[in-house]
Amino acid sequence: MSSSDSYNQRWILEAYGGNYRIKNVSTGLYLDGGGNTANGSDLKQWSSDPSTNLQWQFVNP
Repeated sequence: MSSSDSYNQRWILEAYGGNYRIKNVSTGLYLDGGGNTANGSDLKQWSSDPSTNLQWQFVNP
């Protein structure tokens, strides 16, 4: 498996209260925006909790 095919590069979308949570297949952690909404903000992975930091919406620009 090449590095671009590895499980640390794979994500699962989970519906969550009208939004989505994005879970890493390899770590089981969720993509966390840390409360930042600006372009270029750093992201991290975090364990499951109900915070809005872990909730994402997909919108048409």
